[in-house]
Amino acid sequence: MIQDRPALLLAAHGAGRPQAMAGVDNVVALARAAFPHAEARLCLTAEAVRRALAKSTGAEPPPGPLLALAQLREEGFREVVVQPLHIFAGSEFMDLTALCQGLAGVQTLDPAHRPFDLLVVGRPALGQPGPRHPYLEDIERAAQALAGDVEMARAEGAALCYAGHGNKRFSTGVYQELQALMGRLYPETPCLVGALDGLLGLDHVRRGLAGLGAGKVLLVPLLLVAGGHAVRDICGQGVDSWAGALAADGLTVRCLSRGLGEVDAFARLFIDHARDAAQDAGFAL
Repeated sequence: MIQDRPALLLAAHGAGRPQAMAGVDNVVALARAAFPHAEARLCLTAEAVRRALAKSTGAEPPPGPLLALAQLREEGFREVVVQPLHIFAGSEFMDLTALCQGLAGVQTLDPAHRPFDLLVVGRPALGQPGPRHPYLEDIERAAQALAGDVEMARAEGAALCYAGHGNKRFSTGVYQELQALMGRLYPETPCLVGALDGLLGLDHVRRGLAGLGAGKVLLVPLLLVAGGHAVRDICGQGVDSWAGALAADGLTVRCLSRGLGEVDAFARLFIDHARDAAQDAGFAL
C-alpha cells in the first residue's frame, strides 16, 4: 500500500556500545518530535559498528542504509529524506550520497516500478559545497551551537580544543574554517580544532596550544557520539591519547567525554538540514 506520508531516514556511523549511542538517540527523538507526520527511522552506515553493537547487546542492530531503504520501499514510502548524522562531508557521507543517487536515478518504463518518487540527501552538520546552501553559513551555525562549550572553557580559564575524526581521503580544511569562525564569534576564548586522521593532528594542536601559552585546556570530541575514539583516542588515560599527550606537555586537561548529538542545539542542525532537503525537493516532512 502506498503511504500518504514521507519518511525520514537518519544515517549515523554509530557506536559499538549502547551507552555511547546517546548522541544518536537524542537526534532521533528530536526528529520524531519535529516531524510527527513523517516515519522517522535510524540506520547505521558502518558495518563494523553494527556487528559490535549486535555483539554487545545481543539484539538486532539498526540496519544498514540499503536494507533500511529497501524496507521503506516495501512498506510503500515514496518520498524519503536521508539525513546523514555525519559532522562533515567525508568518505562515509560521500558513499551514502552515491548510494542514494544511484537509487534515485533508476528509470523504469512504469513509474510505479521506480524505487522512489523522491529520494534526497540532507547536508552534514558542517554543510557541503554547493550553490543552494552556503556551507560557511552552516559552519557558523554549528559554531553558534557550541556556545555552551565556550562558556565552560571561559569559566575554567582554559583554551578550548576540539578533536574531530578527520580522514585521509578528503580535505579536513573545514575544521580550520570552524576554528576561524569560533575565533570570530568568541574572541576571548582561544579555540583549536584538530583531527585524529589527516594533516591537522595532535602535533598541530600541541604547537597551537604552546603558541597560545595555555596552561589549561578543555578537550572535547568533535564527534556525534562518545564512542571508542572519544573514550580511547581522545580522552583515554594513556600517553598515546590526546589527553595523555597534552598532560605530558604540562597542561591541565579536562575532557568533556560527550557526543555532540547530546547537545540539543547541535542536534537540531540535522533537523534543520533534513527540513531543507525536503523543501528543496518540493515536499514537507
